[in-house]
Amino acid sequence: MGDADNQRLVREIYADWERGDFTRTDWAHPEIEVVSPLPHTAPTHGLEGMRRMWADWLSGWRDFSVEAVELVQRGDCVLVLSRFEGAGRESGISAQWLPGAALFTIRGGVVVRLALFSGRDAAMADLEAQT
Repeated sequence: MGDADNQRLVREIYADWERGDFTRTDWAHPEIEVVSPLPHTAPTHGLEGMRRMWADWLSGWRDFSVEAVELVQRGDCVLVLSRFEGAGRESGISAQWLPGAALFTIRGGVVVRLALFSGRDAAMADLEAQT
């Protein structure tokens, strides 16, 4: 896959996420490594681990949405700078368009590593480390 194919794959994933659909996994390698933004959470592996991570993350939010703002590609990595909003399920406190990021490592047409970040500095540092 070329750069354009990798970016197209990531845009398709974000199209689902922007609609609030985090269930599709056909883009992920069966042993995908997922690095979560949740505090004190170790990286997880595999599709079931990714599903659990999303369930844990989304359980804390009402009306969670995410929007891709910018894509940065370096080699087999695509970094998406994004923003998200929602309201805390327990607190009801609204978080409006906070910066976030996701770093996708793509090999053979599938995502082999997904690292999610609640801030952009850590995401940029991870991109540098991966490339």
